[in-house]
Amino acid sequence: MPTPVLLPLRHFTDHQVTLRLHYSPDRLAHVRRIVAALLSHWGLDDLVDDGVLVATELVGNVRHTENPSYELTLRRSESDLLIEVKDFGRTLPAIRTGPPDPDTSRDSGRGLPLVSALSAACGVTPLLDGKTVWAALQAGPQGNARMGDSAHRTFEVLSKS
Repeated sequence: MPTPVLLPLRHFTDHQVTLRLHYSPDRLAHVRRIVAALLSHWGLDDLVDDGVLVATELVGNVRHTENPSYELTLRRSESDLLIEVKDFGRTLPAIRTGPPDPDTSRDSGRGLPLVSALSAACGVTPLLDGKTVWAALQAGPQGNARMGDSAHRTFEVLSKS
C-alpha cells in the first residue's frame, strides 16, 4: 500500500490552482472543462482523463454535506498530480465493502472505489472545519494505478498532525 502522508506535501510544489466554488450538479461540466484545460496546459496530457474523472467524483461528494461551498485544489510536479477537495462537512467518506450493489439506478456508492482504483494514493484528512478528500495520480506507465495491484490499496483516513 502506498504511503500517502508526506507525498502530497513534499512533491507538489511546482504549480497549484485553488478554486472556491459552490456545489451544483449543473456546474460539474464546468469543473471537468477547467480540470482538463489546466492539466493540458501543465503538459499532463496522460492524466487528463483520469484527472477529470477523479476531480468530478471528489467534487460530486460535496452534495452529501450541509454546506455547498468547497475548494478544489490541483497541485502538480513534473509528472504527478494531487487533487484535493476541501468541504465543510464533518462526515468522513467511506468505501463500501462487499459485493457491488446490483441497483445500478443509485447515484451513490461507486465514486470512491473508482477514485481508489485510478489513483496512486488517496485519502481524507479531517479538519476542524470539515475535511479534505484527496487523490494523487502519477503519469506514465510506471505510475498508472490501474496497472498495479489495486486490491491492496485503501482509502486512507489521515489525522491532521
